[in-house]
Amino acid sequence: MNLNGQKIVLAGGGTGGHLYPAIALADAVDRAAGTPVLVSGNRPIEQRVLGAIDYTVEQIGSRGFATSGVFGRVLAILSLVPAVVRSLGIIGRNRPVIVILTGGYIALPVGIAAILRGVPIALIEPNAIPGRATRILLRFCCAVVAPQGARIRIPEGTTLIHGAPVRQDIIDAGAGSKSGDQILIL
Repeated sequence: MNLNGQKIVLAGGGTGGHLYPAIALADAVDRAAGTPVLVSGNRPIEQRVLGAIDYTVEQIGSRGFATSGVFGRVLAILSLVPAVVRSLGIIGRNRPVIVILTGGYIALPVGIAAILRGVPIALIEPNAIPGRATRILLRFCCAVVAPQGARIRIPEGTTLIHGAPVRQDIIDAGAGSKSGDQILIL
């Protein structure tokens, strides 16, 4: 597959479970002659992991909705507005052919911005039980990648792929899928 320099925005953050699939996909986009743009938050784990990446990395501030209490949730909602505005700018500047969301608190503002810009979105949900951002964005996506047996309701007309993105170095080391899920390589 040759992407001929087309840009693909990959967004996720908060944990390695959301960051590393985005990095695996960015590597695959790069191997396919595309241009990956990684969007994540600005927490220490994201800064440490993405600091060693050679791709374009954009960081936005936002908060997760898993915070406890009314005050924490109000702060999360208030942080969503500037995060969506920043995401609109990132998508507008880069003009990606698709936005791929790997979950976490960053997926929601980037997904909303993609919807507002008319850019198709795909969701990678590595968890058996989808997170809040995934549940909100499901009805707007063109494809979903989730593990076998995940408790996820896929809207009619949405492509479902069972599997997970895996970094090339893990594939090279001989680690394969033991669950029957596909290892996704672009």
